[in-house]
Amino acid sequence: MSATQKVQQHPAFIQAQDKANYYVNQLDKELSKYPILNSFEQRTQVPKSYAFIGAVVLLAILHSINAFASPVSNLVGWALPAFLSVKALESPGHADDVQWLTYWIVFGFFNFLESFALRIVLYYFPWYFAFKSLFILWLQLPQFRGAQMLYGTVVRPVELMFSNEGPRDCSWASTCAVWGPLSSMLSLYNLLAGLHDHPSLLHRLSLTTLGEFIRTTTSLKTSIVHEQPPSFDPEHVPAALPRRIALYIASRLELDEAEVDALWEGFGVAIWKGDSDLPREDAAAMRERFNAYKLSEHMLYPPVRICDRPYCTRPQLLRRRDDPAQVVLFTMDEGAKDGHVFHLYCYGCQTTYYPDYCVHRDTRIYYADPPPPFVQVSDSRYIENKVLQHFLKLMLLSWTSATNAAHIYHESLSCLPDDCRSLPRYRLRPEHVWDGFVINALLKDAQRRGHPLVVPHTGEQKDRFTDAMRARNDHIRRAGQPHHLL
Repeated sequence: MSATQKVQQHPAFIQAQDKANYYVNQLDKELSKYPILNSFEQRTQVPKSYAFIGAVVLLAILHSINAFASPVSNLVGWALPAFLSVKALESPGHADDVQWLTYWIVFGFFNFLESFALRIVLYYFPWYFAFKSLFILWLQLPQFRGAQMLYGTVVRPVELMFSNEGPRDCSWASTCAVWGPLSSMLSLYNLLAGLHDHPSLLHRLSLTTLGEFIRTTTSLKTSIVHEQPPSFDPEHVPAALPRRIALYIASRLELDEAEVDALWEGFGVAIWKGDSDLPREDAAAMRERFNAYKLSEHMLYPPVRICDRPYCTRPQLLRRRDDPAQVVLFTMDEGAKDGHVFHLYCYGCQTTYYPDYCVHRDTRIYYADPPPPFVQVSDSRYIENKVLQHFLKLMLLSWTSATNAAHIYHESLSCLPDDCRSLPRYRLRPEHVWDGFVINALLKDAQRRGHPLVVPHTGEQKDRFTDAMRARNDHIRRAGQPHHLL
């Protein structure tokens, strides 16, 4: 055996090789998110992870050579931002304009500094170009968007110091364009009109805060009406919020009272005239729309987008293998509702992904981190984890049977219209409750023991979890009953 073979078979070498392969695979998963890199790999047959590592090493070597450090650093700072700036000019929104205009301000400052003080900078900062390249990568890469962050923390405050005008935020229009369709009570025109008269709010107002303000004031309409004078007409918009309610909203959203008043002045009309409740789409209309577009209001997908199985040698974006299945989702907050379940498939390792587990070679592996929000208890029924917890408490605290637990849900929590209450597909049976109870217990046990729940995918549902329950019971006999049952 040669010395090279001895080194290759040494445990330390094998362990290092395994770690290297693991990190390369993780890098490949991250790079797979970018279509341009996937296209490069297909055209050149060079793995994108190797190409990326090679490019990083080449840039590091060139940065260590004085003659190449400056042009390579400027190339890094110019090539990708120039391409993305052109794309930003062609896009209808303005959010990306803030990112790239700020980037070019900072990049221009570097070039201005280098034009007259490069010798001084290099004398006190020998690795200036290497750190400059890292900094401008932080500014430009979409994972960090450092330029946009720098705009709000440095560029904007400096501009306000030398300007008498109120703050202007060119990104807000595109933000409203994205958020507007999600609101059932405000149109895009109303959003823009409301913000037009109060530009100073844009400096600290976030989309989340605005959404919370709209939801909160909408829920308080009745309280607002009853604090008005006796002659008040509820059809008219109050000129201002009652002080008690304004203080409550300011405290909840961490705003000043003046800011709450300005928000009401800007959005009060649209909020008062709007309707906060989305109508429930009937099942026939939903099926018709789904057949036309393969989209519905309630869709369950697997939580994984790229195959993450350790045995997969070619992790890739998962694909739909068959048509989505129509199911009933039993939820705690919205009752029983129609939905659709999508199954995804990895052609590299032939693993099928479901919303709560994946299947490989007739073995079902439940997701452990995070645990699935819905659990499948039959071919067409999925129960939300909150509902399973509710059933568990009923059984343990009030000795409720599975039959009565299913009946209580149907009568009190299903939120079904009258024409659907008698349909069998919207009812839970005792075996569904018991299956959910067992799966929930096994998932908790697997999570405590630090490994996923693995059961056969074939066979009858009643026999599928027998071995797993027997293993759990054996573990409890040896280690004791967990302290927290609920």
